[in-house]
Amino acid sequence: MRRYQSNWPERRSIRMPEHDYSEPGAYFITIVVQGRACLFADLRFERCAEEAWTWLATRYANVELDEFVIMPNHLHGVISLTDAGAGGSRAAPTEGKGRKPIGGLIGAFKTRATKSMNVLRGTPSSIVWQRNYYERLIRTEKELQDVRGYILSNPAQWPDDPENPNRCDRAPVGTR
Repeated sequence: MRRYQSNWPERRSIRMPEHDYSEPGAYFITIVVQGRACLFADLRFERCAEEAWTWLATRYANVELDEFVIMPNHLHGVISLTDAGAGGSRAAPTEGKGRKPIGGLIGAFKTRATKSMNVLRGTPSSIVWQRNYYERLIRTEKELQDVRGYILSNPAQWPDDPENPNRCDRAPVGTR
């Protein structure tokens, strides 16, 4: 059997192999738009992303959202998994089944936001997000406070942000 040869560089996971990403905990998340395009310079698309992000807490009983900000080409947020809702979809309870891990939640967010944005753009099946996302487990209250501070100060840092391709039409609105 011939093995598939990809032109893509081999990716190494930054995930902690011993950590269960469906267990209670808080995570600092960053999700970036494909090609770092400033899609959220258009408020309609920013609203799609915001709606999809806040939907997570209404859809999954074990999800709590903390500070977040939608920058012109990426989103930063804190998402916490709790012990609530034993399997956890409010719309379709899944008692006895495992909880959706962080990766599954981010996938659900990306899917929902992408569908909304592609309807607005008239571009079905277009890619909106870069593959994967960045996540960091928040272990202490001090780390949580530091992450909140970073998120709250992020809009003011946009002119110097390495994610800023200097082609956005507007500055970020701020945190939600």
